[in-house]
Amino acid sequence: MEQSKWLLPIFIFMAVFSKGPVGIIMPIVSIIIFLVSKKETRLIKDYLGIRQIGLIILLLGIWFAAVYAEGGETYLHNLLFKQTVGRSVNSFIHKHPFYYYLETMWYTFAPWIFFYLVSIYFIIKKRFIRTDFQRLFLIVISSTLVIMSMVSSKMEIYLLPVYPFVTYLCISVMKDIKSSKWIKATIIFPAAMLTLALPAYFIFGSKIIPNELIGDWNIIVSIACLSIGSAIALIEQIRYNRLFSAIQSLSYGLLAMIFMASFSLSKVNHDIGYKDLAKEADKLATEKGETYYCYKSQKMGYLDVYTEHPVDKISELKELEKLAAKQNFLLIVSDKKIQKEQDLKLYTSNMKRYSVGEFEIIMVNKNANQLIR
Repeated sequence: MEQSKWLLPIFIFMAVFSKGPVGIIMPIVSIIIFLVSKKETRLIKDYLGIRQIGLIILLLGIWFAAVYAEGGETYLHNLLFKQTVGRSVNSFIHKHPFYYYLETMWYTFAPWIFFYLVSIYFIIKKRFIRTDFQRLFLIVISSTLVIMSMVSSKMEIYLLPVYPFVTYLCISVMKDIKSSKWIKATIIFPAAMLTLALPAYFIFGSKIIPNELIGDWNIIVSIACLSIGSAIALIEQIRYNRLFSAIQSLSYGLLAMIFMASFSLSKVNHDIGYKDLAKEADKLATEKGETYYCYKSQKMGYLDVYTEHPVDKISELKELEKLAAKQNFLLIVSDKKIQKEQDLKLYTSNMKRYSVGEFEIIMVNKNANQLIR
């Protein structure tokens, strides 16, 4: 017990170190609500007392001091205020309404979403919560969902910390609900759909899969693994009524698919990262002897981590026009931004460009409006 009291703040610090403010808000709020629900508020000081909070502050202080030593005041201010407070209150990026996660969970929890929803419905309705672990996990899930929905900046991956709790909670009551026809349907339906993955690949693959992966044998084998695992799951559930075996077969199929597909991940690096973009930008900057700028992108402001040249930001078209009147430079901009801003699209329409994934590197010459492609 005494050891756990000291391990808790260390674990919370590690959570903050990897997941930011969620790492401290999620456990503290969940612990308090859990103890209140058990009418044991007197124990809050045992887990979140002065010693524990003091240790957390000390560890955070050491981390922030290291951040300051490496990146200076600007980096520390950006980390603490812009990236944390800014994203929480009035985000400059990924701003979505409070119901965003209710919209996205249908595919982020796939293919288990129906299984999870039906299981939690039974847990609440039938009051299957019998252990403190189950009670705690249900509180973690609900409180985290509410808190993350209140935060201004939202992305699907921000909800990742709650996934293990959802899975464990639902599996922990399987013995109570496995005979339900609704639970069986939540496995049969996705398994039936995923069994068709391989034929769907050959029919619709060219329309939904990146060109680099069309005909790739790793991808074909990975999708075949998914279809086979799903087909076995169907047989296990429909013919033999083995719910646990069906879940295992579907899980193995998904795991095998991810494993095999990962061998071809490098082919789409240009779509999921900045390494290829930075490499091409460096190459052009060296050849042309010019600097480069990124247009209206918070993330690309950190592109200089991958490059050998400094990257400056341009926040509006007027700024771009003024700069083009003085010097030659390379402009990095996303395809989406070009399509969204018609003035930018028109202004750069006659400029020479290089495509790298979802980005364009545009050569902007002095007096840009006189450029030809």
